Amino acid sequence: MALETTEPPYVHRRQGRPQEVLRPWPRGGGASRERPIEVAVAVIAILGMPKLVAGVSPQDPTYLLTGLGVLFVAHVLVAIDCLWFRRLGWLIVGLTVVATVIIVVGQLGEGLAVPGHWRTDAWFGTLLTYGIVLRHNKPQLVVLGGTFVLGLAVVVGTQQLEWGPQVRSLAYTLSGLGVIVVARLITIAITEEYLASRQLRAEQEQEAGESAARAEALAGLRREMHDSLLHALQRMGATWSAASADEVRASCEEARQRLAQMPEPLTDDKPVDVCAMLHRSLKPRRQVITCEPEILLVPLSVAQALAGAAREAVRNALKHTPGIPEVQLVQRGGTVRVTVTDEGPGFDVMAPRGQSLGLEGSVVQRVAAVGGEARVHSGANGTTVEMLWPAPPPEPGGLGERARRLISWCPFPLVAASALHILTLEWPGAAFPMAITVIVALLIAVGAVAVRGGGLAPWQSAVLCGVGMITFIVNYAAVQGGPSTDWDLWAPSLVSALLIIGLPGQPVRVAVPLAGVVVVGAVTTSWLTLGWQATIGSHFGGILAVLLYTIVTLVLVFGAQAVSRHLHVTRRLAAAAELRAQAAQVRDGVWHGWLARAEKLTGAFLGEVADGSRDPFAPETRARAARLGARMRDELRLWPGPLRLASELDRLRGAGWDARLLTGDVGSMSDDLVELLGHLGRPGEDQAQLLVSAEEGTATVTATPAVAMAEDSPLQRWVSVADPDFTQFRTGKES
Repeated sequence: MALETTEPPYVHRRQGRPQEVLRPWPRGGGASRERPIEVAVAVIAILGMPKLVAGVSPQDPTYLLTGLGVLFVAHVLVAIDCLWFRRLGWLIVGLTVVATVIIVVGQLGEGLAVPGHWRTDAWFGTLLTYGIVLRHNKPQLVVLGGTFVLGLAVVVGTQQLEWGPQVRSLAYTLSGLGVIVVARLITIAITEEYLASRQLRAEQEQEAGESAARAEALAGLRREMHDSLLHALQRMGATWSAASADEVRASCEEARQRLAQMPEPLTDDKPVDVCAMLHRSLKPRRQVITCEPEILLVPLSVAQALAGAAREAVRNALKHTPGIPEVQLVQRGGTVRVTVTDEGPGFDVMAPRGQSLGLEGSVVQRVAAVGGEARVHSGANGTTVEMLWPAPPPEPGGLGERARRLISWCPFPLVAASALHILTLEWPGAAFPMAITVIVALLIAVGAVAVRGGGLAPWQSAVLCGVGMITFIVNYAAVQGGPSTDWDLWAPSLVSALLIIGLPGQPVRVAVPLAGVVVVGAVTTSWLTLGWQATIGSHFGGILAVLLYTIVTLVLVFGAQAVSRHLHVTRRLAAAAELRAQAAQVRDGVWHGWLARAEKLTGAFLGEVADGSRDPFAPETRARAARLGARMRDELRLWPGPLRLASELDRLRGAGWDARLLTGDVGSMSDDLVELLGHLGRPGEDQAQLLVSAEEGTATVTATPAVAMAEDSPLQRWVSVADPDFTQFRTGKES
């Protein structure tokens, strides 16, 4: 069956209003990984708007104001397209083409070889980033890139442009693109490594779920057959039965009909009220039940799992404490929480599983099978069993090897752009900035090696951010008091590179304060050294660059982790739905084979009794019913494993033994048991008993009275105890 992996297929209601259990990314599971990139590009577009219009005045040529106005609209649409998925790609490209044509044609109209207007980073940086990162496999990028290259070529070839600012502008544009492209790979790596780290746990849960599904199917089959087939045979075969002939015939007819029917399908997972099911599952006056809200719809399979798990937790509480357990069902946001609390003496949750099998098997695994999670907390003041659906995603750990490797390369495009920027400055005054750049670049390289090796400690990230602040102060102090432009600031790219290498991999409580300190420190330094007018005016680009890369870094890293957790939850819910489908197949397979087997062995006999052609109380009928009942009970224990042991025990009953199989967990010992029992004949006395049991990989057969055998009897190699009153055989004992 097809499974939708982007969102759970059901919603539940809170006080009569629908509410999604999970809010999926609108573009589906695979494209969800691009969500942090789209948010980052939107941030670039929004923060790039002030830079786009910086330095523009009403005295500028009309064509320039018009073109920049159109580009401003394109920036707005980029943010909208990234945040709200309006599919505006062609409109954005069209506006960019129109704006470029207006600016280029306007300059050509002023004549040739006159001072021209062109700034790649401020005008086209965001649009090129949008096209290359989010439209790289579409013709929109070809049109966008071709328009930019053609426009730049025309302006460079016909107008007078200062090469220094143009080289710097192009370098910063390309470095920003490089950072975003690498960051896109980082987000994918973070997501894939996170999901891979959870894959083993998912496979273990899948195996446990399949085993639980088979066990549940077998348990249901045994309960049903006990209430129908075995009950009908017992009413005939048991000497103590007081049923009338009509009642016996009716039971046989009912058993025949049951053998012809498959159980109700499991595929109908319609929404049901879990609160009502919880009340029905628990006996009144034995616990206190609180539901908030009073009506809460969840898929049927989820309701059954939560109600069944709560019932088992209540039973466990009543078994170990005289008090009244409390059951509380609460919905908070998209999570359903069921808690069962008692005030008993508690127990050791970490004890071996055998001591807490009820909670482990009936609660933890049952809730996990539908995509939930169960936790058990126990202490001196009592025990609390907490069930959550859907299960909360595990917190992401440190960055994986692939993500760390990519992050180690991410800051170097900005370092290269900063170095190229300094090379275009006047020398020898640029020697000091270049020395600072080399020192910072070496520190970044050391940090990159540490990141590749296992990540940075919080104090190491703090040191990198501190170096960034010092670099800022040095740069701003150098330009203080003299005439300068935005191009005199070479520190922002270096500081951004330090942030990119220092923040990823740190917890939110560390990364956000460090980023805040750097951004606030940059603004404060600019304000104190250059004044507020330069800070928000001519030199705003430097502050904007740091703010931009800080926000982008935080969005990418923490956004990728959020996407990872989201995909983990949706995959878990999809796996639960798939497991339910597999459980239906397992159950159908278990039931179909058994019903055919039971019909073959008992169908004709039951039919003869039901239609009156056989007297239900005749001695031969009673004997056959008793023997069939014992055999069907044995086969139910062994099903769906090999049944030769049941056939051999049936042969021994026909020979006069009261043969009983006490366990169905014989596993690989079945063949040894069949061989052992095959050497037994008729008992030496009436009412002889044969008990078959198994424990710790060894099967035991106890015969009462003792079995007489010659010294060279094949049975000798299995003899464990030879007592005058009984003989005990054990499989695996060497002769």
